[in-house]
Amino acid sequence: MASNTVHLTPKVRFAHMPLGISIVAGSPQPPSVLPMFTEQAWAEIARSLRLSGRELQILHGVFRNDTESAIAAALGISSHTVHTHFERLYRKLGVSDRIALILRVVEVVLTLTNAPGTALSCVCSNFAAGRCPLPD
Repeated sequence: MASNTVHLTPKVRFAHMPLGISIVAGSPQPPSVLPMFTEQAWAEIARSLRLSGRELQILHGVFRNDTESAIAAALGISSHTVHTHFERLYRKLGVSDRIALILRVVEVVLTLTNAPGTALSCVCSNFAAGRCPLPD
């Protein structure tokens, strides 16, 4: 297996993933990592995962690497309520922590961008430009 290949599930294989984020807790982050997905992509993520508007807002906080307290302050709700949203998101998406949540969302994005007739752009610029050395 090539070292630059990420296997998320047996059905999804992707390499050269230029997400531009670190998912290590407490690591420095750019001011906003939400531009890594377009508004259209976020809408498709929400539709595909059947997320409510509030769940999508919580997910945005995850991708900004915000703490539960920071998400709560940004949304004007209590940290306890944010924690409850996290628990429900984890259960809904079948994950157990933030890293698994991020990987689940990335998996959905990769699936959506590879779907026939999709309006979403591929997240890998090498693949989109036809320069990916990996076979389909």
